[in-house]
Amino acid sequence: MVENIKRKILIDATSGSEWIGGLPFISIILLIGTVAFEPVSRIWLHKDLVYTKGLIPCMAFYYFLSIWGPIYSNVLNGIGKVNLQLIFGGVSAIRNIPLSIFLGRNCGMGSTGVCLATVICMLGTNLPITVSTHRMFASLEASDK
Repeated sequence: MVENIKRKILIDATSGSEWIGGLPFISIILLIGTVAFEPVSRIWLHKDLVYTKGLIPCMAFYYFLSIWGPIYSNVLNGIGKVNLQLIFGGVSAIRNIPLSIFLGRNCGMGSTGVCLATVICMLGTNLPITVSTHRMFASLEASDK
């Protein structure tokens, strides 16, 4: 009985896409921030900033992934499915350091390379966790019918 109530609450809470409906809005805000960063920072700080090419868009994408990932991670944590996150998070952490060194130093990308390496590793974690969360809820909905 309690298990059925928990299942119904999870399905009701995650049905449709309204629980991730804020992501397009956040994407637009990050895009505007990326385009407006240079003029706004020049007005605000009264000087030009020196940063490597591509760092600002890379950081915007990093922030998007930092917002997107925890949505699914929190859902999986809430239902007690942490093994998948542990595996992908560990692999991602191990890959991040050598990839950051390779892109930052060996490819000459500097801080943009380090940010790009982190983005690549986050994508490698966020995508499988998102897919597995959707599959898990699809199987819950199928078993509920």
